[in-house]
Amino acid sequence: SPVMLRPLMEKYENGVPEEVKQKRAAAREREERMGEDDPDLDVIGEWLRHGLPPHHERAVDDRLVTDEAFFEKVLPLMKIWAVRTELLDRLGPAIAAEQVDAMDPDVALIRDYLRLKLAPGESGRVEARLRRDEAFARKVAPMVRAWRVPGRLG
Repeated sequence: SPVMLRPLMEKYENGVPEEVKQKRAAAREREERMGEDDPDLDVIGEWLRHGLPPHHERAVDDRLVTDEAFFEKVLPLMKIWAVRTELLDRLGPAIAAEQVDAMDPDVALIRDYLRLKLAPGESGRVEARLRRDEAFARKVAPMVRAWRVPGRLG
């Protein structure tokens, strides 16, 4: 005889404690508010890591030239990637593995930079400082090394 799934699900859901139901509802609401990952960011992340097949890489190259909205969206991520690559090349194995002090203003600044929370002028100053200020670069290098292209912006 066929299994009637709806009554089984209703019975199961009726047996779930209210606290668990509230947590699940809050998690669903958070997911809906956050939205899906942006496929443009996924593809630019793969492109930056050279993880695309050659024909897809060429398609992204073409899109960067022909699709202004795409270019404007991913440009800040491409800049961070370039700065990150330059820093890793320069400091390499000298990057310390220790934790950074979350209360340090320099750490807060680089965190905002990596989260794209700074105005373009401020971002440019952070990038210049990473190139010129060795103590700053060494201090924040573990965070820069750990940075990944986000799944969505904002």
